[in-house]
Amino acid sequence: IITMENETCKRVSGMVIKVINDDLETLKTITNSLLIKIVADTTNNCCLLDFLDGNNKTVYSIKLTDFAQVYQMSESTLFRSNDNCTVVLSDDKNDAEWMIEKIRSILFEEQKKQSVFYQRTDSTSAKQYFQFYGLLSQQQGMLQDSIRTDTYRNAMLQNLPDFQGKVVMDVGAGSGILSLFAVQAGAKRVYAVEASNMALHCQTLVERNKLTDKIIIKNGKIEEVDIPEKVDVIVSEPMGYMLVHERMLESYMYARKWLKPEGKMFPTQALLYTAPFSDETLYMEQYTKASFWFQSDFKGVNLSPLKEAALEEYFSQPVKGPFDVSFLMAKPYGYTIDFLRDPDSSLHLINIPFRCTLYSNGTIHGLAFWFDVSFVGSQKTIWLSTGPFAPWTHWIQVRCLFKKPAVGLCGQEVSGTVVMKSNEKMTYDIDIEMKVVGTDQVCQGSYDLKSPCFHNLSPPPVKLSESNPTEAFYSTENSTTASPTKYLFGEQVTTIGLPNIAIK
Repeated sequence: IITMENETCKRVSGMVIKVINDDLETLKTITNSLLIKIVADTTNNCCLLDFLDGNNKTVYSIKLTDFAQVYQMSESTLFRSNDNCTVVLSDDKNDAEWMIEKIRSILFEEQKKQSVFYQRTDSTSAKQYFQFYGLLSQQQGMLQDSIRTDTYRNAMLQNLPDFQGKVVMDVGAGSGILSLFAVQAGAKRVYAVEASNMALHCQTLVERNKLTDKIIIKNGKIEEVDIPEKVDVIVSEPMGYMLVHERMLESYMYARKWLKPEGKMFPTQALLYTAPFSDETLYMEQYTKASFWFQSDFKGVNLSPLKEAALEEYFSQPVKGPFDVSFLMAKPYGYTIDFLRDPDSSLHLINIPFRCTLYSNGTIHGLAFWFDVSFVGSQKTIWLSTGPFAPWTHWIQVRCLFKKPAVGLCGQEVSGTVVMKSNEKMTYDIDIEMKVVGTDQVCQGSYDLKSPCFHNLSPPPVKLSESNPTEAFYSTENSTTASPTKYLFGEQVTTIGLPNIAIK
């Protein structure tokens, strides 16, 4: 193997090249190839594959711009070009594997330079992300989130005119469930775009459900695939915990380049909510974790010099987990993201100023976050909530604790900012500052959304009751607003009378 800048050569033996057409007719056979030269053409963003004879004369060349042009079979490699196919037969499996891996690395590097996705994402995070979502167990967890899955299906089925006879794109299709729902709602054609290996399982479901004439699988990132036509509707489930984690919202909004001027997006808008909360138990749990490093004699070693560093680390972890709505101390502030109109660049730096009035006394231990999304159809608007008052979803809620809490009184105002800066790890760095208006109390914290800790539901604060709690609950308006139907489908929508539409 001889390697120079942008060029690698390897001497081979027993390699046969056959050029065939679409009817599998052999157009040319070359048997005197003894040297392979692979060139990275950085000017034209492609890979050049030259086959040379014993006199270093080129006997055949192939230009590759996408690794999708390369197909590896048991004893041969097929290269697809615009005009024909080239089959390379090799007696040495190592020669074939070396050739394919070299081509893959060149095309991947060229693809990274051009891809909007790789301009904002480091390769390691991307690899981990697509491996994670390539597992059936992860897809199963999302499908079994009935609040999530049923809301998406009902949003489509209760807005049939938006889908009947229409062209739909499913961004980050995963198992293809939303594509299948779109067909149930009457879609004429669906482009299911999925970058992970889950695309293979998606293809299996499409074939076994006899929908290959309606659903077209595009295995690739939305920033890199080619869609041959404009679409009427884009569907996706791009939300991460705290709405923005994993940065798929940007990919979802990028897909608008294929959306018709009057097209729709499901979901259409998102509201990221934040509110101050009080939870002494949670605060002490985090503080206790760090207290290990307070020891001055751990087997003869003084660990206490790391006390402050430990506190900083534990309190920089967002806490992911459900909590009782009674922990909230004020009405939440909502920050709106319009998937249909906002530029995707607006998600690179999110600045959320907030101001709210406390409705209870207590220690303000931090800020709680959750989100709602709306599906604005021509017939009905459907809402999905991940709030602490709504049925649980796999997103649940996120809380950011202050290392040094504040004390607030009912009627006092708190104000501050939440600054969320995107990073190459497919998530966000978060800085929060909050002050109690009229006092000198200021709370600050920095958080890494990539590294949350997980917390089970805390018991709600004890409330003394002077009457029968059950009778009191069912005799108030709260008894009718506690229905999951309200939170899942919105005020005006219920599941009663929903058409049972099967895939045809």
